[in-house]
Amino acid sequence: MKLYIIRGAPNARKAEAVVHHLSIALEMQELDIRSGEHKTGAYLAINPNGLVPTLVDGDFTLWESHAIMTYLADLTGADALYPKGLKERADVDRWLAWGQAHFGRAAGAIAWEGFMKRRLGRGETDPGVLAEGVDAFHGDAPILEARLAATGAFVCGPDVTLADFSLAATQGFWFKAGVPLEPYPAIRSWVSRLEALPAWQASAPPAFLLKQSGVAA
Repeated sequence: MKLYIIRGAPNARKAEAVVHHLSIALEMQELDIRSGEHKTGAYLAINPNGLVPTLVDGDFTLWESHAIMTYLADLTGADALYPKGLKERADVDRWLAWGQAHFGRAAGAIAWEGFMKRRLGRGETDPGVLAEGVDAFHGDAPILEARLAATGAFVCGPDVTLADFSLAATQGFWFKAGVPLEPYPAIRSWVSRLEALPAWQASAPPAFLLKQSGVAA
């Protein structure tokens, strides 16, 4: 198997974290975003969206991060990471969908406008767009805060699941971007628990992405 990624890309991090957490033996193929390697004809033939991640397993090619995460979990029988019980799996799926439609979009907007946009040379921060992201985050974060306060650990209970890796996909840039976590102690504690996981450490954005104006993070 081969997994195509761009180091530091949030959606790629979701799949990377699963690979590391489950100790899956595969080839990690890094693409160079600076040279536009993900937009070349060779890569577009694999993933017509020109995005990451993409998984190639023999003659089967799969793109979309959540599809890859669930495929890898099922392939390896990772019941804790992606439970097989009807209600337990539906709970994980619910948070995957909610994160993609709500929390992840808000946190991602702040991460992009507050840091990554400038870091990648895509222009200056748009204060209006950033403010919209912050407003959306404060609309969504209380929902995650209440859930984590109730579980006391991870999103779907005492063990990490795909939902955690997905919801925290942009977490590596939250500090640099100024994501407003102060009102949310349960989310802050959750982030600390994630950062203690070897798989989350192994999939963290590379140091060069966290540099700004030549100063290391």
